[in-house]
Amino acid sequence: MKVAAAYFREKAKLFQQLADTFIGQHDQIANQLRAIADEFEANASALETRIVREAAHLSRDEDGPQFH
Repeated sequence: MKVAAAYFREKAKLFQQLADTFIGQHDQIANQLRAIADEFEANASALETRIVREAAHLSRDEDGPQFH
């Protein structure tokens, strides 16, 4: 999943750079490209959050059963 998150961040950066090239000339296209970049960023963030949660869950499981 880390690889997928890195992929999404890379694509977000690419689309942001593309959007920057259209500023002032084609603002509608720039806005659409920024929206795509935002989606890639959101996907990367979601994956990273999932990685952290799963790692925390696994570390709790390694400590053995928890009795309350």
